[in-house]
Amino acid sequence: MLIVCYLVDRRVYPAQGAAAWLTLRFRLTAVASLSCFIGAAGS
Repeated sequence: MLIVCYLVDRRVYPAQGAAAWLTLRFRLTAVASLSCFIGAAGS
């Protein structure tokens, strides 16, 4: 779901004038997704 939200944001952010935030948004999504995958693999 985190990745889907990021993909939606990639379309919406530029239209709202917030394209500069996409780099940070990508990094946060990558870290959060990786944490979820590692947590799921560990349980």
